[in-house]
Amino acid sequence: ALCAGKFGPWGPGRLLLIAYAPGKKMKCQTLHATEYLQSESDINIHKSVVEHYYAMHTHDFIELGFITAGKGTHIVNNQSYHIEKGDLFILNANIPHAFEADDNMPIIVYNCIFQPSSIDGSFMGKQDFSDIASRYLFHTLNKSDDSKEYIKLSGSSTQEIKILLDDIYKEYRQRHKGFMQVIRSDLTKLLILVFRLYRSDKEQAQSQPLFRRLVVKNTLAYMRNRYDRNITCEQLAERSYLSLSYLSRIFKEETGLSMIQMLQQIRIEAAKEMLESTIFTVDEIASRVGYSDLKH
Repeated sequence: ALCAGKFGPWGPGRLLLIAYAPGKKMKCQTLHATEYLQSESDINIHKSVVEHYYAMHTHDFIELGFITAGKGTHIVNNQSYHIEKGDLFILNANIPHAFEADDNMPIIVYNCIFQPSSIDGSFMGKQDFSDIASRYLFHTLNKSDDSKEYIKLSGSSTQEIKILLDDIYKEYRQRHKGFMQVIRSDLTKLLILVFRLYRSDKEQAQSQPLFRRLVVKNTLAYMRNRYDRNITCEQLAERSYLSLSYLSRIFKEETGLSMIQMLQQIRIEAAKEMLESTIFTVDEIASRVGYSDLKH
């Protein structure tokens, strides 16, 4: 088997040639951001060629990939996804994955690697792109969870993404003064575009576990932060840009409770805590958890 050193470090404009012999599966290797990124705010972009098989590996950074040529298979968490020219994927940190090219169809891929904090300093220390998705899909930032999902987009709609990646790659190679600021701006725009495309294709996006989880996660966070106010199911659906019937269905499927039942549970838990730890009257507590009617 032949690989480019210890998978890097990837220098400016470096083209990695990955030429593992077919069938020679190697032990899963862990790649660390410190090998490829100078700091948490750094961004690295390069082109890779997978001629046969790119061994199973994980890394502690987010990877955005765009296939510019070839066909093959992307193995992610023991699931296989067909990939070809025009496909884009975003892979979370710490996810085992590998690439296998079809015969005589080497895969050429843009790889953009980064930490969430390279987009926004408030993401410092986080590794989950669901935080970024929450920010750009719903305009709010929630705490990271343990979701380990994978976004994949296909078709002609991704060509605008390639234009942005071409510009990022050019800036990275030329490294003119201020190049990282330009790259950071382009990457932010690219991520917003990706999540817009991901959400706009309702048939694809709404079938994805990540999309459903993000919607429910965001709705729950909204409830927990505002349970003392008047919240309606219609408001929750409107702020998620979804129909009430669809949001109600996926919320029940993901949590086992309806939105009304969940809101009541959140309010009652808050009331119990106040009863135990404060000197507020029952009437005051009812008001503080969102009940205008003490009897109710």
